[in-house]
Amino acid sequence: MPTERVLIEIVTAANLAGVKQAKAGFLGMTPATLGLAAALGVVVYVGKAAIENYKAQEEANLSLTQAVEANNAEVGKSSTIHRDVSKQIAANTAAQRHLAEVEAGMPTKHAATTLQLMHLQDAQKKAADTARALAAAQKPVIDRATNQTIVFAQLRADLESFLTTNKRFIANQYDTETALGAIVRAGNNEKDAMRLLNDALDLSAIKHEDVTAAAKSLVLVEAGNGRVAARRRCKSWAAGCLSRPS
Repeated sequence: MPTERVLIEIVTAANLAGVKQAKAGFLGMTPATLGLAAALGVVVYVGKAAIENYKAQEEANLSLTQAVEANNAEVGKSSTIHRDVSKQIAANTAAQRHLAEVEAGMPTKHAATTLQLMHLQDAQKKAADTARALAAAQKPVIDRATNQTIVFAQLRADLESFLTTNKRFIANQYDTETALGAIVRAGNNEKDAMRLLNDALDLSAIKHEDVTAAAKSLVLVEAGNGRVAARRRCKSWAAGCLSRPS
């Protein structure tokens, strides 16, 4: 059998969707084909590459899927924060004491003067104001989750568009998908996640590292300094980056 025919059969089998299909493709070859291929060392090389590629694809897809599920599971959840109200308590206590003193000093056998009534009115208002401030401070503060539901199909479509647009700058599409998963897992919604992925690609080019490592760096920056500061810092990092579509 001609060598070219053997190579075509082997490469075709290796390019089938998934490892199971690739294995089936190899098993379907004739002994003569496999013998010649083994002699050429092609089966081992191409087969290993197909398996590694499949594993990388599955791991990246699983990472992104789990990240979206984790994000969506947090939507609607909230945590209760209790403030320190010691200052408000002290202010209200002082106001109530002052009101009691003013009331005790009011005349009982004759009408109060205009000045006395003004002092009483001021004391009553102060007591009421500090009571309202204390009540507001004692009310638990609800820190609502900022997560927004992410539609996986839409995020996947955005990612595919991103990969196509930036294919000249992406060395490993599965690494880029894993990076997006890390960004989503950090609590970013779809819009912010794609923005950060774009920044991570810029940063990875500058620092000569994979996109996942760059994405994790940006996530840490955002966690420490807030989104605005992170965006400004990223722009500074990307100032010398090669121009590419956003």
